[in-house]
Amino acid sequence: IQVTASPIPTVTLMSDTSVSISITPTTATFRTKVTNAVGTMKYHWTMSTDNWATSKELPWTTIGTYTFAPDSSSVTVSNIDTLMTGYQYRVDVTDKSTTCSSTYSTVKLTVTNGPAVGFVATKPSCAKEKDGKLAIHISGGEPNETYSITFTGPSGANIPNPNPLTYVAGPTAVADVVLTGPAGAYDVELKPVSGPYLGLPTQTKHFSIEPQIPVSVTLVSDNDQVCAGNNINLTADLTGGPEGGAKTYQWYESTDDGVSYTQRGETSSSISIPLTKSSVFRVTGMVGTCDTTSNTVAVAALPTPTASIVAATDTGCYSFDLHNLQVVETTGISDYTVTLHSAAPKGINDNRYLIPESDYIVTKDMTVYARLTVGGLCSSTASGSVYIKKMDQCYPIAVPEFFSPDGDGVNDLFQIDNLQAYDNPEIVVYDRYGKQVFKGGKEALTPPNGWDGKYISKDLPSGDYWYEMKFKEIKTKVGHF
Repeated sequence: IQVTASPIPTVTLMSDTSVSISITPTTATFRTKVTNAVGTMKYHWTMSTDNWATSKELPWTTIGTYTFAPDSSSVTVSNIDTLMTGYQYRVDVTDKSTTCSSTYSTVKLTVTNGPAVGFVATKPSCAKEKDGKLAIHISGGEPNETYSITFTGPSGANIPNPNPLTYVAGPTAVADVVLTGPAGAYDVELKPVSGPYLGLPTQTKHFSIEPQIPVSVTLVSDNDQVCAGNNINLTADLTGGPEGGAKTYQWYESTDDGVSYTQRGETSSSISIPLTKSSVFRVTGMVGTCDTTSNTVAVAALPTPTASIVAATDTGCYSFDLHNLQVVETTGISDYTVTLHSAAPKGINDNRYLIPESDYIVTKDMTVYARLTVGGLCSSTASGSVYIKKMDQCYPIAVPEFFSPDGDGVNDLFQIDNLQAYDNPEIVVYDRYGKQVFKGGKEALTPPNGWDGKYISKDLPSGDYWYEMKFKEIKTKVGHF
């Protein structure tokens, strides 16, 4: 019979046995180191708070936080409290390939009170400045423990000498250090260099100086164009800079399209000023001692046109096309629009009496109001009269006082001028007894045509004859020759 004796594994519990909780939330990790192992190891964790008078299975949730997987070879405890100093931890290790190979190892946790590190950070006075401040206060720690304290910061930081600083801890020990520089990350490294707890790990405290919010100013106008002489309203808004810093403004104006600026007298955040010329505005602002320059705002000063209507006594004959109305601008402005109205408009947006182009042909006398507008903002109105002649004023009916149909070539026909302008007039001639001797239209009496004085192809005797002319456009005319 052959008997093989399996070796008993040797286990060592490795750990961060000494920790300081003054700088950062502290953790400790317990790791097992197994030698002489044949197969796979099985791990069992326990702890004791009273030197193994009693023991507890991990995890224990009263103080500290334990993190490990089942059958894990390591355990991490975090959120360590000073009350945990002296706690002991044990790991039992068994070789799963045998039932007789088992061993264990223990370790004690030591928790010390390292120096307390506090700070007050002050932002730089302005975003572009490097005068931020970090006041660090170091105090306390385990008696007779000496630390090398090193300070680091971003480029441009002012780190005071000496660096590193030697600090001897103790109940009344104090060290105050002020770092200045730009916004950014700063570190304080505490490294034990002598004393009873020389084995404590180096710890680093991270600080930061927050950046100052850059000062900015926005400039807005209530309009980008106004009528020359009217007020423009401009508002500036400062943001950023040191909290509670006094805000001041300075206004500038350019009348040469931003080539050069003239300082104005206003210092408030908003101004309302009459604009006589097209201008570009900008504003500089300060919050405390931090300054900035705004965007620019251009505002056009539009000219106000002067309207005039050239009216004539003989505007139209029977009808008139308002397209031919002479509306002029008398100050030399060329870029404007014209609208015509039957009554005076009350303002630039009053179109109650607007005459549509479809109604531009007028047949009666009227007063026309012409509104000239520049940029949809500036306007003036002028009025003028349109006079419409009656048809017989434009085309007078000239009836001869006599005619002599004697064949001598002079006044041989009874002819009437301007009949061709009328729509189918009817002309009737009567003798002195009321007998109708002629009836015809404009074709019969318009030169070179005419009535030859005959009735039923016979010459009528000399004498007074009466005529009646009926028109659609004018009243009937009655007379004699």
